[in-house]
Amino acid sequence: MTEVEDNFEVSEFTFNFHKGFDLYVAVRCGKKAALDELESLQTDPISSGYLAMSLARSENSIIPKDIPRVKELCAHFLPLMFEMTINSDKETIEFLADVHYLIAFCQENGYAVSKDPVKSVENYRESVALGHPGAAVNLSNCYDDGVGVAVNKAKVFELCSFAAGVGHPIGLNNLGCCYLFGKGCSINHVQKMRLWEKAAKMGYPMSQVNIGLTYFYGEGVRTDEATAVRYFQQGVKAGLCRAQLMLGYCYYRGSGINGDVSKAIEYCGLAAAQGNASAQYQLGCILYNRSFDQADREKAISTLQEAANSGSPDAQYFIGCCYCTGIQGKPKSIIEAVRFLRKAAIREHAESISRLNSLQEEYKEELWQNRKSFWMFLTSYQFVKPAITDTGPCTNSVHE
Repeated sequence: MTEVEDNFEVSEFTFNFHKGFDLYVAVRCGKKAALDELESLQTDPISSGYLAMSLARSENSIIPKDIPRVKELCAHFLPLMFEMTINSDKETIEFLADVHYLIAFCQENGYAVSKDPVKSVENYRESVALGHPGAAVNLSNCYDDGVGVAVNKAKVFELCSFAAGVGHPIGLNNLGCCYLFGKGCSINHVQKMRLWEKAAKMGYPMSQVNIGLTYFYGEGVRTDEATAVRYFQQGVKAGLCRAQLMLGYCYYRGSGINGDVSKAIEYCGLAAAQGNASAQYQLGCILYNRSFDQADREKAISTLQEAANSGSPDAQYFIGCCYCTGIQGKPKSIIEAVRFLRKAAIREHAESISRLNSLQEEYKEELWQNRKSFWMFLTSYQFVKPAITDTGPCTNSVHE
């Protein structure tokens, strides 16, 4: 397979595209001032497009997602984008690469136009042909996921290499992920770290957290929890959810930093507030284990319920068990127990599958009387395709 040579280097992050793209990348690095500048430029249709993309793609608490605003902005700039590509001499369009990129973004997500993965891929290709690194990142994700095009890991590697080669931080991050998982190349932890370190120095928080996770779990390097904490702290400054969760976990366990339950609650709480199911579950467990009175215990159970509703299999198992026996303020309800255990079982949660098997024998008649729940039970792990356990956004390629 094709691989980057040992002497692979990237240029500085300078290339001539619309100013809005540079500002958008700065927003992805958690720079609120860049968002403010995009807001001031939104009368320009291309800047308006990058403002919409910033609000749609944000991964941090500093700049929260705002999908209604995204749709409003797309409805404004998209007709102008189409007009530029249809009615103009393409050679005279100064920022044609940006135009195709923004059209593809709308088509990919169904903003102000019907969702059309195939047309989205076509426009990403047009943009890549004109040298746009952001389009290369998104097109690589299409090849990776098989959206609008057949899965092709070699193309993923090729496109990420191009984006990384012009110094695009998300391209650097995603090429590192190629080396982590062996997408179109051999697994190479040295190259992975080199690429992530370059992106981290450019302020890209996903790469900072990826490095932290690498040191925390010892993936191809010697385990170093103190170094991991330093990188998590960098990600926290950018408001990155996974960084907040991991730093909270380190404070709770005393891993690489002095243990501090209050700090653990603070940082896990920040991540939980962003709707992260893993953070909600972690926060619920911490609150449950340190609860001093009934009010604390109720807060813990409420947080674990939120985690279950957000999709945490561990939380779904816990809530399901509460309904099984009627504890922790939950009424005894085998139907509700099956509902939550089924959700976890679909994701191959072993304890939930075991508990469902026990319920089948113990409450078969009651489940049969409520045929809908009985059918839910039967399909919970036998016929429904299991979902992949969420390992968080930082250990996979990131959408541009």
